[in-house]
Amino acid sequence: MPNVLNPEPARAFAARAAAKISTPHIAARFERLVFGEVLTDPTCLRPAHDDEIDRGPDWARAAKARGEQLHVFNLSRSASVRLHGIARRVEQTCKLAHSAIDDTNATIVTLACAFLLAFDRADFRTIARKTQYYARIYNNTDHDENDKIYGDAQSVICASGLVWRRLISIAQMRDAGRTFNNCLARTTQGSTYGRRLRRGTAQYWMLTDHDGAPLIVAMAPAPLAEWFNEVRGPRNARVPHDDPDLLRLARAIGIIRSDPPPSAAAALIPLGPHTPSHVTRRAA
Repeated sequence: MPNVLNPEPARAFAARAAAKISTPHIAARFERLVFGEVLTDPTCLRPAHDDEIDRGPDWARAAKARGEQLHVFNLSRSASVRLHGIARRVEQTCKLAHSAIDDTNATIVTLACAFLLAFDRADFRTIARKTQYYARIYNNTDHDENDKIYGDAQSVICASGLVWRRLISIAQMRDAGRTFNNCLARTTQGSTYGRRLRRGTAQYWMLTDHDGAPLIVAMAPAPLAEWFNEVRGPRNARVPHDDPDLLRLARAIGIIRSDPPPSAAAALIPLGPHTPSHVTRRAA
């Protein structure tokens, strides 16, 4: 790799390009690859002037004394356009991988998922080539159904100041799944979760902290909630049944009807047929 006096502008550019990608680990890998790409791209480098080297760090002056060539990063427009374009294609590939699976696209979605699973091992040329193919398919697909709204936007404010938000579209459920790293990311129009949302037989809620980091995602029957079918934290982590924010949601949607909240012994949340065993049934 060429000797570059100050690589930080290259690092900043790589971060800007990767910011187009909403999947964190994919974005992090892409950022590292772009950083290496621009530092080896002749169109983004120019020879360093003597005065620049003399004002530079000690290692630069030592390299000059050894007769080594030093460079200054100078991003070219062509490289910027190319790399930002690849970043957009990576994001479109991620969206394709989370698309609804039906008879017409099952194979391509499966291939896109497999490609992303191996993303950390792929070189930049492979990524540029494969995402061009996947992005073209994504852009020729109708995504309107996933954005269709089922019900009204609702929120529940907790005493902590955090806010529960109800998920009312397939797209929102997928976004929540990617945030929480769980199976909601694979929700489709025809999946169990998707069908329940469309038919109005289940309600889904998400709680994040003030910075958007995942805290709890919950599912309950609809239109009347009598229990939580599922309650999970990030990566399907267990959530205590007496979590105060969870109890606030339970009171708001009618699972718990006592106000003020009952004691810890009596405020246990009722089980549904699929509720994890750590959520205990409330005494009648």
